[in-house]
Amino acid sequence: MLEMLSGQNAIFLLVAVAGFWFTVRFVVAPRRGAPGLGAMFSRETATPKIGLGREAIASLLADTRQFAIGESGIRGLLLAGAYAAKEAEPSSPVVLVALADDPQLYRGEDWLTRWSYLKRGHDVHSRNEAEDGGIVRQQFRLRGAPPIDFHFLKSQDAKLPEALDEAFAEGLTVIDDPAGLAAKFRLATLARISDRA
Repeated sequence: MLEMLSGQNAIFLLVAVAGFWFTVRFVVAPRRGAPGLGAMFSRETATPKIGLGREAIASLLADTRQFAIGESGIRGLLLAGAYAAKEAEPSSPVVLVALADDPQLYRGEDWLTRWSYLKRGHDVHSRNEAEDGGIVRQQFRLRGAPPIDFHFLKSQDAKLPEALDEAFAEGLTVIDDPAGLAAKFRLATLARISDRA
């Protein structure tokens, strides 16, 4: 054995020194702060999937809030559904609820010129309009944006539309409330949902 280490076999000597260094460096005593060899074989810690929230649609909310402020007939603006709960997927619809003095003013396309979000380059691929019991619903598919469901409700009686119950149950947040009606609407809606549960 000593004959192998006498220098006649330099390769064996280099391998032995390298093996000793590797064992000490990575297995026995890794440097402080260094991950060591164990890090190579350990599993990554699972990170919880964080859904999309208001941050993902910040420009939409800012432009819609400015639109609501500029409209004398809109008394409050709310965000409902998965984005309000911060659990949205990219395909989840953005559900906006505007409390308006006259929801009928938001039928057709005239009001769209006052909504600056469309001027950001979000071309309208499709727009569907429906009315049910005085509630005007506008559905949009825009380029580079999630689907948008915009509901205009009468601000005085602010009926709680059952069609929106699922979105309200997911989440409901006040975006703009100059008259205090949106907060009252939110509380009444959440109370009704909790009574049903």
